[in-house]
Order: sequence, then structure tokens, then C-alpha cells
Amino acid sequence: MAVRAVDGRVERFEPVINAGPESVFHIPLLTDIDEAERFLRIAMLPDSLESNGYNAFWVRASAAENEAVDEACLACARGGA
Repeated sequence: MAVRAVDGRVERFEPVINAGPESVFHIPLLTDIDEAERFLRIAMLPDSLESNGYNAFWVRASAAENEAVDEACLACARGGA
């Protein structure tokens, strides 16, 4: 999984998989809280581009909406939700 930030830098999460389209849909799973936080800090910004290698989408939600999702995800990951 990768995220291209608004400033153009690319951050990768989990190992790169080079198995081709026959390998089925890849669903990234971040189990390390530090990696999850790193992902949310870069991915939950308006106009970032997220991709799992087969599908990509632009984040078009507002900064306030993304911040609410960010906080809910982190609370859940820390066992507080």
C-alpha cells in the first residue's frame, strides 16, 4: 500500500507485492500502531492519493472530516473505541 502526499512524497506501508492481477485483491492490514499512525497522518489529508497497487483514489474529504476519521481510527487501534 502506498500514499502520495500532497507535497509529492510517496510513503509505503507493508511489503511490496509483485504477484500480478491473478493474485486476488490485496487488502492491506496494518497491525503495528506506529505504522497505523504514520499511515493516518499522511493518508488522511485532502488531495493525497492512496493505492493498494491495483486501485487508487484521491482523498477528497475536508481536513475536518479526515481529522475525525483519523481520531476514531487511532482510538480504535488503541483499544479506546
